[in-house]
Amino acid sequence: EFRRVLFRSGIDTKSFPPSTGASEISAKIKNRFGGSGEYILCVGTLEPRKNYLKTLEAFKIVLKRFPDLKLVIAGGKGWQSDLIHQKASALQLDSSVLFPGYVGYSDLPILYKGASAFIFPSIYEGFGLPVLEALSFNVPIAVSNVSSLPEIAGEAALKFDPNIPEDIAKQIIRLLEDSDLKENLKRLGDERIKSFTWEKTAKKTLDVYR
Repeated sequence: EFRRVLFRSGIDTKSFPPSTGASEISAKIKNRFGGSGEYILCVGTLEPRKNYLKTLEAFKIVLKRFPDLKLVIAGGKGWQSDLIHQKASALQLDSSVLFPGYVGYSDLPILYKGASAFIFPSIYEGFGLPVLEALSFNVPIAVSNVSSLPEIAGEAALKFDPNIPEDIAKQIIRLLEDSDLKENLKRLGDERIKSFTWEKTAKKTLDVYR
């Protein structure tokens, strides 16, 4: 119980910049990140535990159904990040996958609000704060069914086996095609995010010390 309380986290959306209009979001994405149109989003450092190699294989499958779709992987370079770029090239995804690098708080809302879906394919996470960020911006999400992620997302996200590209692709396609599903996930996300405030985190941690 002690471990679970201390590893709980929260989110304060007031720390993000003010809301941006849809047309401005589109323009900023095109100018800042070199892409436009519909895209799915990943946020996290480029390193093995984020599982981007399998994600790229899954995205290759998704492109058969949505050939104009883009994948934006926003994160700074980490251990073995070159392998991820090499994998994208090997799969001939250079024109479909965007690597904007590390994205700060001034630009993160732009990416979240413009995304058609958010996926978090990690094979290990201590917590997974980007999941809460995506929920707070009302983006439909799918996450790995391992580590802390199912507990954080609850029923507000689709789950997939991060080791099976076909399963990742299946859930991405569901998010893109099923409008009723997307609206239901957004509704569940609105409720889920209420469980993760810094006030509640502080109170639970204080209760442990007491």
